[in-house]
Amino acid sequence: MRPSGTEPKVKAYLEVIVPVEGDDVAAARTTAAATMDELRADVTAALGI
Repeated sequence: MRPSGTEPKVKAYLEVIVPVEGDDVAAARTTAAATMDELRADVTAALGI
């Protein structure tokens, strides 16, 4: 989280990193998307949005 440089608000940047096992990039992307959805929901709930 950091303050915006141009607007009076705080910005949050979320990132999920999932290692790719073998050549299964699709599975890693699916896992990352599900994890990001959970993370986003948790942050949204914590902020009361």
